Amino acid sequence: MEVDMEIDSVVAVLPTILIVDDKPANLLALEKTIDRLNVDVIRANSGREALAAMIRYDFFVVLMDVEMPDMDGLETASLMQGYDRTIQTPVIFVTGKSGDELDKLQGYAVGAVDYIVKPFNPDVLLSKVKIFLRLYLQNEELRTKCKETASLELILKDKNRELEINNAVLGTTIAERRLQYDQIIQLLDVNPNGMLIIDENNIILFGNPAAEKLIGGTDDDIKGKYFDYAVQLKDNREINIGSENIVDMSAVSITWGGNE
Repeated sequence: MEVDMEIDSVVAVLPTILIVDDKPANLLALEKTIDRLNVDVIRANSGREALAAMIRYDFFVVLMDVEMPDMDGLETASLMQGYDRTIQTPVIFVTGKSGDELDKLQGYAVGAVDYIVKPFNPDVLLSKVKIFLRLYLQNEELRTKCKETASLELILKDKNRELEINNAVLGTTIAERRLQYDQIIQLLDVNPNGMLIIDENNIILFGNPAAEKLIGGTDDDIKGKYFDYAVQLKDNREINIGSENIVDMSAVSITWGGNE
C-alpha cells in the first residue's frame, strides 16, 4: 500500500516503512520492491521530511539515501539518535556511493544497521527488510500479550480487593450477629420464665434454666430436638409439655443482623 506524505488523514494500521531519497526514480524503485510485502509505505524526499514523518508515525525500518541536499542521510540518522521515539528505529542506508569501509563506519557511527549500494539487488534488499518486519511483528505480539497480561492482573487485583472487602463486611456481620445473639442469651438466662429459641423448622437452639426445669433436662439435652407444638406469633395458649406440666406459652420473633 502506497501512502504519500501530502495526505494528512492517513491512519497506519499495517507495519509502516519509510523510504527517503531526493530522486523520484529511486523512490519508485524502492516502492516496487517493497510492494511485495503487506506494509504501508511512506515517502520522504529529504532528511527534513523524514524527520517530520517520524514525529507522526512509528516505522519498523527506514531505507534512506546518504547523499541528499540540505540534510543528508548521515545527519538525519544522527538526529534520530537524540529522540526516544526514533533512537531504536533501524536505518538501512541505500546509497550510490562506493560503500567503502570508511563510509560504512560513518553510517554505523550514527546508528545505521546496514548498507546497500545502488543499483541494489531487489531480492537482497527485500530479505533485509523482511528481517526487521519479522522482528517488529514479534515485538508487537509480545507487547499485545503484555498488555493483556497487565489487564488480567488489574482485573484480578480488583476481584481480590472486592473479595477482601466482602470478607471484611462478612466478618463484621458475623461478629455483630454473634454479639446480638450472646446478648439475647444473657437476658434469657436470668429470665424466671421458661424461654426457648427455636428455628423456622421448630428445632430447639437454646433453652434457659427455667425451661430446663419445666421440661426436665439440661440445655444440652433439649438442644437440637424437635419442639412438637405449633405456637403461632401472638398466639397465647395453655399446653401440656409433659409430666402433667401445664404452662402458658406464647411466641415472638427474634431478629438480629437483618435475619429472623
